[in-house]
Amino acid sequence: MNDVGLYQFRLYVVGDTPSGQRARDNFKRIQEYLLPDEVQLEVVDILKAPERAEVDRIIAVPTLVRVAPPPAFKIIGDLSDSAHLRTFFAIAEEGKDKLSVQL
Repeated sequence: MNDVGLYQFRLYVVGDTPSGQRARDNFKRIQEYLLPDEVQLEVVDILKAPERAEVDRIIAVPTLVRVAPPPAFKIIGDLSDSAHLRTFFAIAEEGKDKLSVQL
């Protein structure tokens, strides 16, 4: 993932719920694993900015959206499912054990 450049993500949450906090915490662990210099995260609280959720067609929270590089991709949940995360972040099989341990 780190040879393409900057990756941008948007995490949609509702207030400060436990699942939203878990998603933020899990993303921080993922970010540490994926080199923090190459990853940007914008957290959007849909209570404060519902129009943002409408633009990205968010139907459940928490939802993480990969904004860049294209194609855009979404994952719903608190980011604790390492199998889905490997696909989402395009992590090679050799990195799966390290990612699983992190989460």
